[in-house]
Amino acid sequence: MNDTPAPTSLVILGAGHMGSAIARGVVGVGVLPGEAITLVDPGAVQGPLSDTLANVIGEGATLLPSMPTRLAPGAALLLAVKPQVYATIAPSLATMVPAGTPVISIMAGITRARIQQDLRTEQVVRAMPNLPVAVGCGCTALVGPTLGELRGWSEQLFASVGTSIVLDDESLLDAFTALAGSGPAYLFYLGEALSRAGQQVGFGEFASREIARQVLLGAAAMLECDGRSFESLRAAVTSPGGTTHAACTTLDARGVMDAFTAAIKAGTARAGELSGT
Repeated sequence: MNDTPAPTSLVILGAGHMGSAIARGVVGVGVLPGEAITLVDPGAVQGPLSDTLANVIGEGATLLPSMPTRLAPGAALLLAVKPQVYATIAPSLATMVPAGTPVISIMAGITRARIQQDLRTEQVVRAMPNLPVAVGCGCTALVGPTLGELRGWSEQLFASVGTSIVLDDESLLDAFTALAGSGPAYLFYLGEALSRAGQQVGFGEFASREIARQVLLGAAAMLECDGRSFESLRAAVTSPGGTTHAACTTLDARGVMDAFTAAIKAGTARAGELSGT
């Protein structure tokens, strides 16, 4: 099993934001050529194509309304549909997917063990990407067996849309979902808070939103090009007795840091409830 060769083609079930973004990344960095990508999504075929999907098809990928009768030898299957959709199509998928086919799943709450049983394959990698994969800056957690080339190929696949981290314990996906999956929402929440505060201290709505947006963009750019820790970067902005110090002292007094920790724990618990872990 460990010398199983890397897939030579990829069938993506689900051509929504995640599925099409991954396809674009895979083709863009050369993990696979466009001609080796097949996306399956009845809704995408019937409606107008998104820019991302149109771009991938322009690179030679194929868009189908239903699964092929049988996956070709050397193909891998990427499950990018909602968990409730998978529950209804798993029996029919089992007849279309040859036993032993490499399967990568980005579905929340569907365990590796269930997919292995449903599709008769041990070669299952479960992945949890977050929303910024849509712009090539995602963070993805991977869990799967040590399968030689398949493991490395899966890492390459998600490296095409950001960075990835390999977890040894599948149960950690719940915590990853709360930390990284929901993480972008926390940044947007902070932007919303900055914008509202700006209006309360005298700026108009548009100016407050633009200031908050640029503050977050600028800080993110600094994180990308400056290797210092969060603590060091914050200290560089915080002069003793200055305005930033006064603001951060207020945040600490209100328990904001502890509130974030509580939020991550609550999100982790909810992810566990949804996945049954």
